[in-house]
Amino acid sequence: MIQLGEIYLEDHAAEKWFSNLDNRIAEQVASLAALRAFLVTLAIATREPQFDLIHWRETHADIRLVLLIVNKIYSPWRATFSTPPTAFQRFSEVELDLTLEVQSKFATFCLENASSAEREHWYEALKFCALALAKLSSSDSSGTRQAQEAAALAWSRVIEHAQEDATDLKTREFTEVAAPLFSEDWLSGELTNLWKFAIARYEGDPPEGSRFQYWRDWYRGLLTGEPLDWDLQRRLVLIDDTIWDKGPESVADEIEQIRARRQVEIACANLKDSLKAQTTARHGIGGNNPPESIHDELLSGAVTLIWEAEKELSTALEAENPSRVWIETILAKFKSGLASFLRWCANKGDLAVDTLIKWGIPATGAGYAAKYPEKLEALIDALERWLPFLH
Repeated sequence: MIQLGEIYLEDHAAEKWFSNLDNRIAEQVASLAALRAFLVTLAIATREPQFDLIHWRETHADIRLVLLIVNKIYSPWRATFSTPPTAFQRFSEVELDLTLEVQSKFATFCLENASSAEREHWYEALKFCALALAKLSSSDSSGTRQAQEAAALAWSRVIEHAQEDATDLKTREFTEVAAPLFSEDWLSGELTNLWKFAIARYEGDPPEGSRFQYWRDWYRGLLTGEPLDWDLQRRLVLIDDTIWDKGPESVADEIEQIRARRQVEIACANLKDSLKAQTTARHGIGGNNPPESIHDELLSGAVTLIWEAEKELSTALEAENPSRVWIETILAKFKSGLASFLRWCANKGDLAVDTLIKWGIPATGAGYAAKYPEKLEALIDALERWLPFLH
């Protein structure tokens, strides 16, 4: 067995550099290191064929720590550490095998230290990040020498990225982070193959279903610098403890419900923006009130119905749990309004654009005539996907 003290990561130059960072930068550098270490946790979480509730409880604690780190917001949930964040040296006499399970423990220690309010823990997060990733840099870490080499290589990469992060964070906020978590030159030689192996561990689902689909997409977004919708991520932090504790399937169901509602909100906002974009027209579609000067009865009725449905939906979305009957009624109005609008366009043919312009729609009327049904259809589709979750 190898003792952690035998692969102790001591780097006076790096420690001095980190101590000179201001608190805001130092905390965020540690947070980004934790996001990199989290890969190992997901590799464990999505492995097959066995994954029981005990494994899940350890994993979801890490997931929620990452959500808190990413969002930096207040949440009723606070992590309860089985091992409080402590100085790295306290673990120096622990005997270990550098198995993926042990690396996952290191990833957890990294996350806990990065989440701490105490600055003394943030540098420790960098060390545990290196240990969490060390297994990926050596195919044989069973010996002390191999373990030392693996840790040294991972540490050099962790510090290199940390210094790049510190430079970048001086010109932007943490919440604006959109760069990939790993630079292209991180991978080299044997590390490339082992990295691909770790990635593959969370690419495929266990046979029982797609319970980790969201987390793979979510983490892939962090890896590549294309994070998923921030508002959605903030809502995930607030998922109730009882749902998390039931298992990954329950959390997956809750995420689908949250995503379905979020898609309705986005589609509704897009439609509303489309209406507001026409406020330059003194009369007609998209003014501050339902159109009164449109004399074509079919078009006037369609637009008024759509307008009313949009107002009702905006009101419904202010409720935490709007009733299914309420949303079905609104959906029916949107469908009826869209059908009438499309019939009017079909009847008018090429005259449709000219008519829109005549009624005060600017020269962009052609694009509007095309995009208006498109945005309505997107909203209708989002509402239909949301309905199964309502009561």
